[in-house]
Amino acid sequence: MESDNVEESDDFEEIDGSIHSVHVRNFFCHDNLEINFNRNVNFIVGRNGSGKSAILTALVVGLGGRASATNRGNNLHSFIKKGANSATVEIKIRNSSPRAYKHDVYGDYITIVRNITASGGSSYKVKSASGEVISTKFEEVHSIILTHDIQVDNPISVLNQDDARSFHASDAKKKYSLFRKATNLDQTESNYTNALENCKKAIAIWNRKNESCKELEKEYKKWKALHDQMQSRDEIESEKQRLQNEYYWSEIAEFEKEASTFQTQSEKQRARCQKLMEKLRSMEDNYGNDNSAIESLKKTLTECNKQKRLLEQDLQEVESSLRELQLTNRNKQGKTNKLAELLAREKRKLVDLEHASEAAAAARARYETQQNDMEQARAHAAMLQPQRDRAVTIASQHRDKLKHLRQQLRELESRGSDSLAVYGSKMVELCQKVQAAHRRGESLFKSKRQEMGWRFGAHNWWINTDVFKFLSKVHDVSRNTVRARGFTSSLDALDIADPVTTQCGWRILWRTCRSTAPRS
Repeated sequence: MESDNVEESDDFEEIDGSIHSVHVRNFFCHDNLEINFNRNVNFIVGRNGSGKSAILTALVVGLGGRASATNRGNNLHSFIKKGANSATVEIKIRNSSPRAYKHDVYGDYITIVRNITASGGSSYKVKSASGEVISTKFEEVHSIILTHDIQVDNPISVLNQDDARSFHASDAKKKYSLFRKATNLDQTESNYTNALENCKKAIAIWNRKNESCKELEKEYKKWKALHDQMQSRDEIESEKQRLQNEYYWSEIAEFEKEASTFQTQSEKQRARCQKLMEKLRSMEDNYGNDNSAIESLKKTLTECNKQKRLLEQDLQEVESSLRELQLTNRNKQGKTNKLAELLAREKRKLVDLEHASEAAAAARARYETQQNDMEQARAHAAMLQPQRDRAVTIASQHRDKLKHLRQQLRELESRGSDSLAVYGSKMVELCQKVQAAHRRGESLFKSKRQEMGWRFGAHNWWINTDVFKFLSKVHDVSRNTVRARGFTSSLDALDIADPVTTQCGWRILWRTCRSTAPRS
C-alpha cells in the first residue's frame, strides 16, 4: 500500500525522457504487444522464450540503437517475426518539465515510431502528444535522445544478458571494458581525440589562411602602388593630350579663316568679270559696226583682259595657297587621327588599369574574406580549447585513478591468499608474536572489558599500527579507527594511561567468540 501511495502521489516529479509505454508489432515472438509502465520499478516475469528480452531489445532499437548493440542479431530484419514483412516499435516518452524538448511543438509526450522492413531498412516518425507527425528524420530522434540524456548503448542504462555475464566473469579485461563503457571513458577518449584533431585542423587552416593573407596583402600593396603610379601618369598624359588638341584645333581654325578670306575675294573677282562681259555684249549690241568704238572697246577689253589675267594669276596664287592650306589641313587631320588613335590606345590602357584596379579590389575582398575566415578559425579554436582542457583533465583523473587501482591490485596479488595482509606487511608477523605470547601466558594489553569480566582468545586479535607525533597529552585518533564488519576496534576497549603509548596509535581488532567468552 505504501508503494501504491507513492506511485499515485500528485507530488511525484515527472522526469523527462522516462518511458511511458512501449508498443511492438511483429517483433520477435510478439504479434501485437503494448506495455504501459509504472512510474517507479517495473518487473517483467515470464518463461524462457516468452519475449522478455525482446522488450529490452525494442527499447534499444526504437530509440535509434544499432542491431549489434542489442547482442541479439547483426541485422534489423532478423528482429521481424517469421511470416511478417515488417515490424514496428513505438515508444512514448515524457516531455513535460520546464526543460522539455520543444514543448510548444510536441507537448507533454513524444512518440518515436521506428518501422523495420524485410530488406533491412528502417524509417522513423516522431509524433507529438496529439498524434501529429512532426518529423521523419533520424537527426530529430538523435536530438531528442541527447536532450533527455538517453544512452541506449551504455550498459548502466540497458544491461542485457551478455553484458551481465561479462560483469560477473572473472576476466579483468572484460570488466574493465564494461567499466569504460559504463563511465563513458570510451566516448570521452573519442571526444578528446576528435577535439585534438579539430584543434590541429583549425591550427593548420589558420596557418594556411595566414600565409595566404600575407601573400594577398603583398599583392594588394603592389597593385595599389601600380594603380597610384598609373593614375598620376594618366593625369599627366590626359593634360598633355588636351593641350595638343587645343593647339591643333587653333591652327586649323586660323587656316580655315584664311581660306574663307581668299574664297570671298575670288567670288568677288568672278562677279566683277561677269559684269564686264555683260557690259561688253551690251556695247556690241548698241554700237554695231562702229570700228572706232569697237577699237576703243577692244582696248578697254584688252586692258580688262590684262586685269583679268592679273586677277586670275592672283586667283591661282590664292588657290595654290588654298591647296597648300588644304594639304596642311590634311596633314593636320592625319596627325589628329594619329593622336586620336594614340588617345584610343591610352583609353584602352586606362580600361586595362581599371580592370587591374577591379582585380586589386577583388584581391582586397579576398584578403578581407581570408581575414574573416582566419578570425572564425581562431574563434573556433578558442571555443574548442575549454573542451580540450576539460577532456585532458578528465582523462588525467581517470589515468591517475586507474594507476592507483592497478597499484592496489598488484599489492593484493603480491600478498597472496593471507587475509591479514590487507592490514600491512607486518601484520602477519605481529599476530604470530601475539599468539606466541598467549601460549606463554603473557599479557600485552589491558582491556576495559577484562575489568568488566570478559575473556577473549588471543587468536582473535587483529592489530594494526599507526605512529603519530608524540605529545604530552593523549592524542585523540578515534576518528581514524579501523572499521570492519564482524570486528571491533580496540581503541574503545583499551585503557592506556601513558600518553606516549596512546600516541603510538595501536589499533586492535578482534573477533569476539561468544561461545568461549561468557559474561562473568
